[in-house]
Amino acid sequence: MFQDLAVTFSQRRWSCVVDPSLLLLTPFGPTLVQRLGELLELWVVRSFWGVLDGSYLYGQEPNRLIATGLPSKKGRADEGTVRQSLAAWERLRRRADLYGLRLRYIGDNYRQSALPERKEPDLVHRYEILSASLLKRLGANGLEPEKPGFEAREAVADVVTLASTLHPTFILTFQDGPEDTAPSLCAILESWGFHCRRIDEGSLRDPLAAIERDYVRSLLVHAGLSPLAWSGTRLAVAHVLAPATIGARTMLDAMYAKGEGDVADYDEVLVEADEVRAAEMERGNWPDFWSGAIVFWYSL
Repeated sequence: MFQDLAVTFSQRRWSCVVDPSLLLLTPFGPTLVQRLGELLELWVVRSFWGVLDGSYLYGQEPNRLIATGLPSKKGRADEGTVRQSLAAWERLRRRADLYGLRLRYIGDNYRQSALPERKEPDLVHRYEILSASLLKRLGANGLEPEKPGFEAREAVADVVTLASTLHPTFILTFQDGPEDTAPSLCAILESWGFHCRRIDEGSLRDPLAAIERDYVRSLLVHAGLSPLAWSGTRLAVAHVLAPATIGARTMLDAMYAKGEGDVADYDEVLVEADEVRAAEMERGNWPDFWSGAIVFWYSL
């Protein structure tokens, strides 16, 4: 008389941008990605793929990944660890397709990106606009994040741009200096004029902060990553709040609405989005979307 009834509950996975320094300056990068990828929507930045493509160069000159240009950050990793990490990524690349690790990323256009299904067609466009605006801001202040030999600074620009494009998301990094000091990610941002605020033990009495930290810790436990903390790697979480970046949303929002429907129409929308993005990028007259940006961070 009664048919079997099955009920399935699903919860949207949190989005997380992984700082390349965590993947390249520690020996745990591949393990972290493989295990956390089952629980989180993991994103990596373009500069991470650039390092892997140039792994021979960085194996010969690992300090290009270590140096931050900040005196207090000397020795944040040793060259042997960087070489070991690069070798591990190379072995993984030979064994399997790195792009099959459930990693998401924004490429030069939609066809060269790995995005979640039905992501907004203006996502790549927004990333490019925010990136151009950040570089313009830094250039106006005499700061150059992409000087040769300071790839760590280029990676930070990529990370903060991607995190603001994907909002809401969080950044997973690590404290690579003495205890109670800000991660290099935050130290570099502060050198660029960003305000970084630590959510310390006193602030964590705030119920929202406590809930989030406990939840992220639980994800690490479920992923079997507790030994990373026990080994001395101090993980940290950062959030970028840049209210002005909402202005980077474009006419492509309307195009996305038009694309709701069959897959063929949606593919046409993506092609049109790339064409519009290319045309607008040529103008390059972007406002400062980073005015008033603040970064919150806390240790795990």
